[in-house]
This record gives sequence, structure tokens and C-alpha cells, in this order.
Amino acid sequence: MANEDTPTVYAVRLTNRARADVEYHHDRLLTFSGQKVASEWEDGLYEALSHLATGPLRPLAMEAALLGHEVRSLPYCRPGSQAAHRILYVIREETPDGPMVVVFHIRHASAGPLQSYEVRDLASDLEEFGQ
Repeated sequence: MANEDTPTVYAVRLTNRARADVEYHHDRLLTFSGQKVASEWEDGLYEALSHLATGPLRPLAMEAALLGHEVRSLPYCRPGSQAAHRILYVIREETPDGPMVVVFHIRHASAGPLQSYEVRDLASDLEEFGQ
């Protein structure tokens, strides 16, 4: 039985879509800004994701109602940059593997909110983790 004073630690998992998003944004930075910037961005992103393991309760994303889930958003910006990304995820308290944060999309902030056609694609990605 877990001690009530012990904070919950969540496994952080990325859907296939989220992994593809990381690769896409990394490759764009590699092309336009070089290896150093692309690597710093990716390293910082994974560091930001690691913080979700112990602190996943962030504000609901503007798309939560559209997706029909308690979708949360974590802003991420590489140090020294003005370009921000939004990490979209859901929290699953009870899974066979224990509590989990499922990251399903990483979106450049300039792209604005999700559109309805994007929601359909992302909804199928959430099913990958039983949402």
C-alpha cells in the first residue's frame, strides 16, 4: 500500500505521433539553425517531459473540450529562444503499468489551436494508450 505522503510518480509515454513530432521539429531546427540548436531543443524538450513524471497537473489545453478528454498543455521554449512549443498530453491514473502521462502531440505555438481535422487524427493516437 502506498504511503499517502509519497508523491505519485507517473510514467511518461509518447505516442507514435508525438515521437514523429519530436523528429519533425528537430529536423526543422537542424535545417534552419544547425546541429547545436536542434540538439539543445531536443535535450531541453526531454528534460521538460521528465518534469511531468512528478508534476503533471498543468492547465487544461484550449482544445480539451474539442478532444473530449482532460487534455493538458505544457509550454516549452528552448533557453535563449522566443519560439515556443506546446506539449499536449493526458493523465491516466490507473493503467496496468501504473499512473501514466501520455504525450500525444508537440505543436509549435505559432500553429494556433488544433483544427477539427487534426482532432480526428489525434483521437486515434490516444486510443493507442486506451483513451
